[in-house]
Amino acid sequence: MKGLFVFIIGIFSFVFSVVWMLAKAFGNIAAQPGSRQWDALVNRLRSVLEKEKTQLIPWDGKDLMPLLSLGNLKNHSKWYETGNTRKGTIDTIYQEPVIAIAEIGLGKTTIAVAKTSNQEFVFRIKEKDVEIWVNSQPYAVLSGGALLASGKNSKLLAQIQANDDERSMPVALGNQTTLTLSNPALPPLSPNPRAMLLLRDLNAEEETAALSLAILYQLRNDKK
Repeated sequence: MKGLFVFIIGIFSFVFSVVWMLAKAFGNIAAQPGSRQWDALVNRLRSVLEKEKTQLIPWDGKDLMPLLSLGNLKNHSKWYETGNTRKGTIDTIYQEPVIAIAEIGLGKTTIAVAKTSNQEFVFRIKEKDVEIWVNSQPYAVLSGGALLASGKNSKLLAQIQANDDERSMPVALGNQTTLTLSNPALPPLSPNPRAMLLLRDLNAEEETAALSLAILYQLRNDKK
């Protein structure tokens, strides 16, 4: 009888190991950009946002960038076929939804889609770096605080000085600090804090870099 019990336990352990290995392998494949699984996951996240029917405020960077609120990424969790899919919004300080977000976790990798009324960001968040696409085109890689343009030239788009103990994270766009991002990891000093402080007006290219960082750091903090 004891031998039968050991045999059953062994079979169960073997089946569990096979299932775990297959799930891990699928997760690794699905997280590879360009694969069919990757395309399916990104499209699934897009459909989640469509189903939400979030009434986003028309995006105007000059007016809305300074009004983005910190730490009000509203989300809820649910099981959605493969992995844990979440959805939510980033609002202005006046509680107007301006960015809709859906994300799914695959092991140590997170895939997220964020949409304004006229622009889409896709993030592939790994432990040490983040790949970003804008409007379905490769945009940049964030590594070690440096936001580098995708491609052979790897132009420096932005440099962020992130410190877990500091409330403000300076961001250089070009040769000097252009804005600061509020640190979402620390308790806010006001009931409805702003996500960033602009030190000057941004052009379209700078706005895309700043917005991608602002979304990313709220996503990262929301997972902690």
